[in-house]
Amino acid sequence: MNVETGGSAVDVVLVYPPGRRLDYQLSLPSLAAVVREAGYSVKIIDATAEDLDLLACCERVQAHGPRIIGVSIPFTNFADSAVALLEQLRKDQPDAILLCGGVHVTLLPEEIAPHCDAVVLGDGEETLLDLLNEVDGGRPSEFSTKGIAYWKDGRIVRTEQRPLPDLNVLPPPAWDLVPLQYYHMTLPFDAKRRAMPIAGSRGCPYSCTYCCNWILSRKRVRFKDVDKLIDEIRSYKTRYGVDAFLFRDEVFTLKRSRVMELCERIIKEDLNIRWWCQTRAGLVDDEMLNVMKRAGCTSISIGVESGSEEILRSIKKAIKLDAVKDTLERIRKAGLGSYAGFMVGHDRDTPETILETMKRADELDPDYLSYSIATPYPGTELRERALETGEITARTWAEYGQAGATYVPAGLKGYDLRRIQVLATVNFFGQSLRRISRYARRYPLHALIHAPGLALMYVRSKIGKPYPVDFNSRWYAVADLLPIIRSLKVNGRRKHPRVDREQAAAERSAPQGGGSLKQHRAKDARLGELRQHDRPRGSVRRRV
Repeated sequence: MNVETGGSAVDVVLVYPPGRRLDYQLSLPSLAAVVREAGYSVKIIDATAEDLDLLACCERVQAHGPRIIGVSIPFTNFADSAVALLEQLRKDQPDAILLCGGVHVTLLPEEIAPHCDAVVLGDGEETLLDLLNEVDGGRPSEFSTKGIAYWKDGRIVRTEQRPLPDLNVLPPPAWDLVPLQYYHMTLPFDAKRRAMPIAGSRGCPYSCTYCCNWILSRKRVRFKDVDKLIDEIRSYKTRYGVDAFLFRDEVFTLKRSRVMELCERIIKEDLNIRWWCQTRAGLVDDEMLNVMKRAGCTSISIGVESGSEEILRSIKKAIKLDAVKDTLERIRKAGLGSYAGFMVGHDRDTPETILETMKRADELDPDYLSYSIATPYPGTELRERALETGEITARTWAEYGQAGATYVPAGLKGYDLRRIQVLATVNFFGQSLRRISRYARRYPLHALIHAPGLALMYVRSKIGKPYPVDFNSRWYAVADLLPIIRSLKVNGRRKHPRVDREQAAAERSAPQGGGSLKQHRAKDARLGELRQHDRPRGSVRRRV
């Protein structure tokens, strides 16, 4: 092992590849903490935060002279960038061991494995440690570490599946190794209070068609002990000077007894923190919410996704709109802020179901809401359905998770999903001066860009026409001035470097998102093995 204080060379460098800016990702700090605890020297390079392009990122990595380089693909839209980075690192540092991990890698290892020595599947902490031990003597011809895949003789080789790690034996994330000065996250209802992410659990037991977490977590939820979580909160306050937290648990209130214990400890030990969490409709009660507020909770987000019961059944959301209404009313009664998330572009969405969603959002009246565009990510049932009923329009992975649509479902052919997304958002906030004021306080730049649309919706609401009649009407173009601003090149957002400037990712071999149904089937069929491999014993995958 290299000695961290004895020069610039380190054992391990962990990297987020160039791309759109990230903010406080837990993955690399969590991996770095485990590596450092085992006695290895480690550095983290976040190319997105430091505005590094491909070559600058490679130079930074090379300056540390690592024996092992780990590249994380935090989201699917970073996949092309990561491959370009791996290829360049292989040229620059042929003797270094190249590893890659992340959700996208876990779902499509055969796409990334040819560009590195091994890919880590699923939770990486224990796997990475075993890999470091295995490559300590050099690059092996075959790997034996559990929970990885590698490329050999033109095919993918998977090792034995690794059990999911116990969160209570893992150290807290090593935030001291990341450039915190570049990150800025706040509580949803307090834009001036700096907040940091913290996770008390991993996993989700539900099987929503637009999400792949049930595959990755094997439909299991693992919890940190309350004692460990309290120690972590106290450590964050002492080391990083923060008193606000964003709980990244998929379903924070899933286990009621644990929520009550955690909140009572926060109150008893007078931690004096503020925090946000997310959960599902139907998993809260008045007593729990009151204790959460006393413990510092300021707001709660719930995923609604659609205002149509038919669509909710189709996407296997496993909630009822009556439960959503009840949950939001209880949150409001407890004096907490409410945030509801909706989607447009579900595989069975039509103009009628979207209009139904907009009306239901008005009835539910959360403090804030957002509309996202449903995206057929690898591993999801939505992707399978999109191949059958829709058209995937994305040509590269870089287009996934961006502002536009990556596919258009059959019921929305001829419609601009980006316009519908903005129109639905502006329609909600434009219904009253109260909502417009709230929107402007929380999102001043968005409110400025959408000002004409907000004004139009407000006027329409006053003359008894609160909802759009035709989503394609040119009148509604005023709801979103962003395309016009971009075309004039006066957009004030910070411009980030793109790997495709080097033409390394966007034009690589074959399109990732587009192509014929046959081509998509060939790629996506490879996920079947992973689905079968990771499905809990005795479970049956339902089909609609």
